[in-house]
Amino acid sequence: MLPSIQRGGFLAGSLLLGCAMAWAQVPEIARNGVVNEAANTPLALADLAIARGARLAIRGTGFTARLPDISVKISGTAGEKALAIIKADSSTVIARVPADAPLGDASLTVTVNHHTSPPYRLKVVRAQFGVHANNGKGWGPGRIQNVNGTSRTANTISNAAGLGQTLALAGTGLGDSKSPAVLVGGVAAKMLSARSSPDGDEILFQLPANPPEGCFVPVQVRNAGALVSNTVTVAIHKGGGACRQPEYFPFGNWLGMRFGMVAITRTVQRESGVAPLSDEAGGWFGRLPGLEKLNPYFLLPPPGTCTSEAEPWRGGFVPDTLIALLASRAGAEALNAGDDLTINDAKAVRKIPAFRGMKGVFDRQLSDSMGRPDRLLNILSPAVLHVAGRGGADIGRFSFAIGGPPPFEVRGEMGPPKRGQALRLEWSDMAAGHIAIVFANFVDEATGSRGMCYCVGTPGASGLTIAASALAYFPPAGSGARVALTVAAWPLRPVAFQAAGLDHALGISAYMQHFSVGPIPSSFTERK
Repeated sequence: MLPSIQRGGFLAGSLLLGCAMAWAQVPEIARNGVVNEAANTPLALADLAIARGARLAIRGTGFTARLPDISVKISGTAGEKALAIIKADSSTVIARVPADAPLGDASLTVTVNHHTSPPYRLKVVRAQFGVHANNGKGWGPGRIQNVNGTSRTANTISNAAGLGQTLALAGTGLGDSKSPAVLVGGVAAKMLSARSSPDGDEILFQLPANPPEGCFVPVQVRNAGALVSNTVTVAIHKGGGACRQPEYFPFGNWLGMRFGMVAITRTVQRESGVAPLSDEAGGWFGRLPGLEKLNPYFLLPPPGTCTSEAEPWRGGFVPDTLIALLASRAGAEALNAGDDLTINDAKAVRKIPAFRGMKGVFDRQLSDSMGRPDRLLNILSPAVLHVAGRGGADIGRFSFAIGGPPPFEVRGEMGPPKRGQALRLEWSDMAAGHIAIVFANFVDEATGSRGMCYCVGTPGASGLTIAASALAYFPPAGSGARVALTVAAWPLRPVAFQAAGLDHALGISAYMQHFSVGPIPSSFTERK
């Protein structure tokens, strides 16, 4: 046995050694941990490309906020260059690629106190632009300013741009591209100037005379890299001022308000060849958060246009129903609306229970696992369905009647969206008073990424073309990713209902055609 003084010294030394080892932890860059700071697109989907002069967000573990103790460099066959660190903390470094970084295949490393991370593979290119979004995630309202002479104001849904107005768009990764093109709702804008600076890049452009109008008009930049930029949105309203969401999808007008939504859907699953059905009734009651916390499915583009997004994915639940699609990642405060809702067709009654006891969310499948509908409950048009809720601690009683979803057919193949290829969809027998809303999404376990494309048809149209640029970051054919496509016949005039404790409430009845391909990722979890 050691003498007591030696034993104490040994323990103290062990503690000091343990602290030193923890302090000297080898830094490690996370999977999908290097992205264009503005775009936030996984490099696996962006051909590994980062641009000269671009600002990068580097995420991982074992970093430090002490700038003298941390450095980042890019190494390639033509040499190596240090990146200028703008800011850092224990998990994220923001750094700028040198304007003369060696082009081609390279690797990036982070060094902290002489300990260097394993290399992160990437490719340095002359340009690959990313547009800043206000939420910092690379999608949603862009960091765009309305320009009036020498004055500038932020473009927002309450301060929309007028037709023909000049706008300033912020981003990074312009590189040596001098003539990028800006697409606003798929329409080319007039380029005025493009400049790069260490603080970020800026593009000045003028809106065309006839762009789509709306609160969330998609904007992309192309020809500033091999791939188009990420997609952000801009608010456009003739004459400027506040824009308004359409009556059929008014959620952007309800920010911060207490709302309710009940949806009754029939979905035809087309990929199996036998077209099984999935009938579902659901409800959601809550307080909508601010715009920066809404998920992208609330940011409905104008008719005839598509928006898109791609981001890192680290597993977890992926929504598979309409209510779940809207409620996921929305950050809404749930409101207690009781234990259940009821739905009946005047012949049979079905309860819609609170989902896992969450009394602001309700869900029930009205078909079995074989895709056979509940024969006692007729939900298709021209049936009239009666929905009622007894209310709860936050929401009062309510009831309303709604027509069942009218069927329609998709003509031809409803094939999966493919990377960089335009996709034409056509349908027939879509009932008057309905508009087509298209959801395309993917989850790619191999690259740790997810994304979506979100389109709206023109009222009365019998088809829609999804432009190749809207599918630029979808996985290539044969990648093994899970890819899904849904076409929904959405009512132009949803049923409004009232209940004590709510500012707004809507009933939706929708018929949907769905196609999916690829394996269900092993890291899916149960719906939460």
